[in-house]
Amino acid sequence: MFKRIIQTGVNLTRVGIHTLAETLKPESPPEAPAPKEALRPKPTASSISSLRANLIRQAGLKHSRSHSFADEPPAILKSRIPNLTFMAVGSGKTIELANLFKPAVLFVSNRDNVDAPARWNGEIIQRFYPHAAPIFTANIIVLNEFPLPTRPLVKRELHKAYQRIASQYFSDPRAAVDWVHILPDWQAEVLASFHLPLQRPLLAVILLNQDARLLKIVQTPDPMPEIEKAINEWL
Repeated sequence: MFKRIIQTGVNLTRVGIHTLAETLKPESPPEAPAPKEALRPKPTASSISSLRANLIRQAGLKHSRSHSFADEPPAILKSRIPNLTFMAVGSGKTIELANLFKPAVLFVSNRDNVDAPARWNGEIIQRFYPHAAPIFTANIIVLNEFPLPTRPLVKRELHKAYQRIASQYFSDPRAAVDWVHILPDWQAEVLASFHLPLQRPLLAVILLNQDARLLKIVQTPDPMPEIEKAINEWL
């Protein structure tokens, strides 16, 4: 008798839990009957030909758009360059790329690849010195990888490099102020402004016309032929 009473209570409890769970279920909307599929008209010869002509026309438009985009020069070639500002090492001059008012050869490198641009820049200096500089030439060194606490040390090393160049190429070190431009780029602004890839070793040469418009970006192991060609066109 006692076991039967317990079993009855268990059964009632199960029924109550089931009833409560069914009551708390969210009401679901009644299922609507599935709509009957509308009969599609059979394609005719004229509709097929017009569809084919429309697809051909769209393909032609897509091809012409992609072709025109590929043939167009980068947007930066159509307008003046961004006015990046640098503080030159050694001379302390403020250099604004958009306000040079003369053609420019800008060597862009990072710490892995500074020797070759320095050598090429020296060749340009030797070609024109001691006459007035008809072009602006500079070494832009991307240094964004150096954290702020280490930058004073980096600046001292750059200053030593400036002094070595000044003593190597100039009998009067004061003349180096107008010729030697070492421009540290602590924020890698030159890469973003001229759409240069961040690669190692980094080497690019930016050629600017005297109206601060981009002539060409050279990214070859030996950019001197292109530089010579540009200088001959400028002069």
